[in-house]
Amino acid sequence: MMTAIREPVLAITPGSDRMHLGPAATVLSHVTAEQPPAGGSAPATDWEFHDADGRALAVTAGGLAAADAGLAAPARAARQVLVSRIDLVLAHAQLRLDAHVAERIAGGDPPTDDERVRMLRVGGELADVLGVLVMLEPGLDPTPGDPTPGSWWHYFWAH
Repeated sequence: MMTAIREPVLAITPGSDRMHLGPAATVLSHVTAEQPPAGGSAPATDWEFHDADGRALAVTAGGLAAADAGLAAPARAARQVLVSRIDLVLAHAQLRLDAHVAERIAGGDPPTDDERVRMLRVGGELADVLGVLVMLEPGLDPTPGDPTPGSWWHYFWAH
């Protein structure tokens, strides 16, 4: 029995310091395109994928699929662990934003209005949290070629 992937999909690093959100095909393509070239000096990043129900997803030849198609959605407590991990990503993003602003100030440039904001924080049910966050990153580029592909939020969530 094939379990449908409930979108949006969350790609999150094992250390909960970076994430991507969006449709399954777009997230997988984007994460793959951001990987450093094989044989390069930078190591590839490991990513974990989850659907909006909290199910673990596996990378297959056809894209993303439920890691264990026979399992029901994880219990609420397991989904809340993912919400806490997302909040940790956002805390890391705040640290990156603070460092970015400090560099601008040290260089004699005042922060922009966007840079003066605090990173949002999240709480609630996993599907609702993902729904709110994906509204901030509505058009994730499946083939990023620019060093800062995606929205302003994306830059701090994923880099």
